Amino acid sequence: MLNTYYNAGDGAAGYMEWPQSWYWNQQTNEITRCYLFGNTAYSNSGSRPDLQKRSTAGHEMGHCLGIDHSDVSNALMRTGRNREVIFSPWQDDVNAINAKYGVP
Repeated sequence: MLNTYYNAGDGAAGYMEWPQSWYWNQQTNEITRCYLFGNTAYSNSGSRPDLQKRSTAGHEMGHCLGIDHSDVSNALMRTGRNREVIFSPWQDDVNAINAKYGVP
């Protein structure tokens, strides 16, 4: 069983998947293990591929942590963000983590 969050063939910069059904805890509704994959054909483009890869990895890690996409323009979890400018969590991303797991 292969559960894919994004289809790498759809032009996405990356995607997250959990390759076996036992990596999903149905009792707690949580991902217990996930894998990140980058689409190098996409993330090697632009003037700063290093930042694009970092942005994509951070975004997909957010999905591993259970965070959905954001509509906030400067959020790491926004799908249409500028990957050469937004490559680390911003306040909206921190708020989403705090809402899910509590404030430390």
